[in-house]
Amino acid sequence: MLKAPQKAAWRAGAALALALVTLVVAGPSAAARTGASAACTNPPTLNIVIGAGTVTFGPIYIALEDGLFQKNCVNVNVVNNNGVAVQGALLVGDQVDLAVTASAGAMAIRAQGQPLKMVAELTNYDYRSLALVGSSKYPTLQSLVAAGSNCHLGAAGTGTANYAYLKVIQAAFNIECQVTSFPTTPAIDSALVAGQVDAIVTGPVDAVTLGKQDFPTLLNPFDMPKDEQKKISPAPYPFATIVGIDSNLQSKRAAVESFIEAIRQALALSSGLKLSQLGALTAADTGAFPTTPLASITETWALVKHQVPVGKSAGFITNAGYNSMLAGLVQGQQANISTTDPNQNYYGVVDMSYFNATAPVPLCRKAVKASAGHKAVPAQLPTPTTICRLS
Repeated sequence: MLKAPQKAAWRAGAALALALVTLVVAGPSAAARTGASAACTNPPTLNIVIGAGTVTFGPIYIALEDGLFQKNCVNVNVVNNNGVAVQGALLVGDQVDLAVTASAGAMAIRAQGQPLKMVAELTNYDYRSLALVGSSKYPTLQSLVAAGSNCHLGAAGTGTANYAYLKVIQAAFNIECQVTSFPTTPAIDSALVAGQVDAIVTGPVDAVTLGKQDFPTLLNPFDMPKDEQKKISPAPYPFATIVGIDSNLQSKRAAVESFIEAIRQALALSSGLKLSQLGALTAADTGAFPTTPLASITETWALVKHQVPVGKSAGFITNAGYNSMLAGLVQGQQANISTTDPNQNYYGVVDMSYFNATAPVPLCRKAVKASAGHKAVPAQLPTPTTICRLS
């Protein structure tokens, strides 16, 4: 734990440091578990910061807009919808209780010596998370490789998932292009359109948009042979996570458990709802998406829905998954991240006790064929009011 002067100094430098990081429920309800009445009188409040308005954090918007937090007897107040540069300062200054952030952002805070804990994951990173897009000069991966160092590739800076992906594909496919870093994804995309670079690393949504402008996708995350998939991502790992400062989490344990109960339900809905339903719920959060068209949000869900963890333990961060994440951050050259630092090991950073105190979402009912004297029963599907999981 930092002393007061150290804590104040860390707050002052937090923004600069973080700029590098670009209902049907089985078992007792959260209200019953926290001792609240069925009417949920006087529910606790948690203040949260969300790293950025992106569907990569999609399940948090599903939980907010479907009223899952209220159903689990906890009020959630979003202090900042685009807080990647200030989330560490907000957490350390006790201005927020939880942050919804990329694992890279979480580990940047931890690397500053803060007692940060990961308590759940929202989405996974895998080979489908990013794409390599070319130009008319290099319309195929083979032509880009053949250019040797006589080509220019745009990507994000060190410490980002974008940069980690770049380092992986450079090694896997022998790409020797000179690399130019840009601060944001829009800047990367614009550089390609303006002819400043010959190829870029960007997200799958942007790859689709650029494809409509005749910029070919050289490594298509949704049409990739299995051997290429393994080269890029041998195993998926936590990408969007929920984190907090250890002492604050402990002091508000009951509320955090209720929060995670709602998140588990949101993960089941995010996996099971139709794209049109996911798009409509997400677009309803005008604080995060004030001008984004519904069609664009729905299309983005189609491209990132696979990232949502599924199954009985969806949202649980495993030792293997955490270590894969740490290795990915090291590969991306994120500052001060190490696979050998004891302060950054799984048991020091991850606390699944809050998750373990919550109930799994039940399986959806299977279809029952008609029998003598009985009608057939259709399979149950998740809806915003009936929450069950498909697997």
